[in-house]
Amino acid sequence: MCVWCTGAHAQRIAAASDVQPVLDELLRTYTNPQGTKMTVTYASSGKLAMQIEAGARFAFYVSADAFWVDRLRTRNPSALVSPLASGRLMLVAPIGSNMCADGLPGTRTFAKRFAIAHPEHAPYGNRAREVLQRQGSWDTLLMGKRIVMADSVASAAQWIVTGAAEAGLVSWTHHAQFPKSKFCVLKVPSAQHSPLHTQIMRLDADPRFDATWSWITSATVREGFEKAGLHGD
Repeated sequence: MCVWCTGAHAQRIAAASDVQPVLDELLRTYTNPQGTKMTVTYASSGKLAMQIEAGARFAFYVSADAFWVDRLRTRNPSALVSPLASGRLMLVAPIGSNMCADGLPGTRTFAKRFAIAHPEHAPYGNRAREVLQRQGSWDTLLMGKRIVMADSVASAAQWIVTGAAEAGLVSWTHHAQFPKSKFCVLKVPSAQHSPLHTQIMRLDADPRFDATWSWITSATVREGFEKAGLHGD
């Protein structure tokens, strides 16, 4: 018996927050043959994985990083896994900031609040830390108490939008939130950090979920993620 199975006729998806702008749009085009309601819970990949380990019931899990999928598979080695996309980081800075001209090296002298997702449970936060360490900015920002860590990459992006932070490293999927009149947005080269392999994991073998699994692992869905900019350089 699957300890992660969902309730009767439910189709619940646990998904990394970076995919929300893409997945929500794709789900609007999908007609579930069973006519059952599909619900999505968005949070950081790590927090969702820990909820699943604690008994939260989902049919599918979308992670921004293979690490959390591999961790869940140690408890459910027969679970099906399929690649979806390659995640991308972006640097967001206010117009007029030196980072708009200098890019990532400008983070070394940034003197205000810089937002990232929490590196311990959010893949985008983990990779943001890698990027800042590579640039020699991490210790300076951290010791100067200028790094602010959000529960998810979506929350980090929202902090920048609302002014709770002035700049940050977040997912490319959120670039539409930042008006060009206020922000410059720079895609971070994928060579600057470890890969962000977005994967989907099927947690429930119930045949009623076969159609959804076939759809969400289809070329059409992968193309939707690619159009949103989730692919390599």
